[in-house]
Amino acid sequence: MKQMNHPKLIESIRIEDGQYYNLSYHEARMQSSIAALGIAHRSLRLTEFLKHISAPQKGLWKCRVLYAERIISIAFKPYKAKKIKSLKIVHHNTIDYTHKLDNRASLDQLYAQRGACDDIIIVKNTLLTDSYYGNLLLWKEGAWFTPESYLLAGTQRARLLANKEIQAIPIGLDDLKSFEKVKIINAMLDLEQGPEVRIGDVVV
Repeated sequence: MKQMNHPKLIESIRIEDGQYYNLSYHEARMQSSIAALGIAHRSLRLTEFLKHISAPQKGLWKCRVLYAERIISIAFKPYKAKKIKSLKIVHHNTIDYTHKLDNRASLDQLYAQRGACDDIIIVKNTLLTDSYYGNLLLWKEGAWFTPESYLLAGTQRARLLANKEIQAIPIGLDDLKSFEKVKIINAMLDLEQGPEVRIGDVVV
């Protein structure tokens, strides 16, 4: 029987002083992607696998897990957040990044359009989705909101929604001016650590 060539996927996990963060959300996303993409596997349990891996015990690190039918590799890299002070609006009406693929070519092409800005806001069919580096939060009237029209189901986003710390609503490009600032979150950047950009520093 011919072996299928499944796409390679990744999970990027925060590890600080030897402790992994949000593992249950990463595990859930892995299982969801495997099922949706029809990837056959015997047992792909991230939490159990990491118990047998020697991880850094001091400092802040990104743990990068590459997998498909099996876990292919695990790498640890010291993490330092990129400074993001400006965002560029870019449009793509057919982009699909439902799963956290190792191949980010479609996102790379949009990121290349940022000009002098530090990151991008991807607009799909007039609706805000994500940035290049993570999911979006927008602030107004004392609360954080996140677009319902996201591209990737981020683990940090899922945790904040479950804890009712943020609300998911439809946010169109025309709604942008009603907000005060934008925050970027991902597995490494939570609600406190995510960089914030004033709406005036979003280039349309």
